[in-house]
Amino acid sequence: MNDYDIENDRSNHLEIYGDSDEDTEDASETGSTKYINELSFEHDLDEYDSNFEIKEQIYKDKLAVLKEQLVQLEHKKHPDYVKHLAVLDKEHEDRLFFIYCTKKLEEDLIEKEYCFEESAAEKEFEERKMEIKENLLSDLEEKKKINENDSNIELISDPSETKTLTTRKLRRRPNDPIPLPDRRRRASPAQINFLLDENIITEDVKAVNRLLSASTKSAQKNSLTSNKNQNNHHQNHNNDHDDGEHQTKLIEAKIECGKLFCDKKWFHRGQNVFIESPDGSLEPSIILHIGTNDIIVKRYSDSQRIKITLNDLMTKKFSFQKKW
Repeated sequence: MNDYDIENDRSNHLEIYGDSDEDTEDASETGSTKYINELSFEHDLDEYDSNFEIKEQIYKDKLAVLKEQLVQLEHKKHPDYVKHLAVLDKEHEDRLFFIYCTKKLEEDLIEKEYCFEESAAEKEFEERKMEIKENLLSDLEEKKKINENDSNIELISDPSETKTLTTRKLRRRPNDPIPLPDRRRRASPAQINFLLDENIITEDVKAVNRLLSASTKSAQKNSLTSNKNQNNHHQNHNNDHDDGEHQTKLIEAKIECGKLFCDKKWFHRGQNVFIESPDGSLEPSIILHIGTNDIIVKRYSDSQRIKITLNDLMTKKFSFQKKW
């Protein structure tokens, strides 16, 4: 073997080994990548397992906490439940206190209104009672005056006049006993027994006559003055009409037998009426007294008594309207 052959073998050997080295390098690189991939996969798997375990542990912890809260809620010991319950209790107490205050206020208002109405009713009762009492007293006074006038007229009349009494004879029953005649002579009912002297009686009769004449003169004077006022008003009205001035028409107003005739209507004492004032307002009132030339009424609003004359009614200064 020569040198040339040796060199060729050596070069061939080197080429062979050179190729094998390259193959080993490639193989080693491939293996290393596979190893790295396996390591990373294992690492990822371990990390996933650890994360899963952590999440599972967290889930279990949360589930345990929720179960514990559920148990507390069933036993009514949950903090949030206790807190909200305390708030509701406070609101409930406030609401009850507000309702109690409102009820107390309403009761006080109702009691005050009741006391006010009770006092008003008592006051009205007393006023009506006094009014009825005054009306009865005025009635009795009028009856008393009428009786006094009648008695005075009887005293003035001739005592010698005899009044025949009408007697009725009843039919006697068959079983009744026959009445025995009364032997005593009874005094005639028309006979007057004079217990005083004639002088005293004549003086009393004269005094009564003077009183009656004075009363009749005063009544005639009042009637004359009223007629004179009416005539004066009529004359003034005619004069004004003749002069061309516009005047209100007089209405008829008069008093007869204790009753008032005004504006074609009759009014009596104790009657409830409306009084129309000059300003046009209507006041509910009651007629207390009807005199010869004036009328006294009392207003219900302020219990004030007003004296109204026939002249006021004729000139329409005041007017009466029936209430009921």
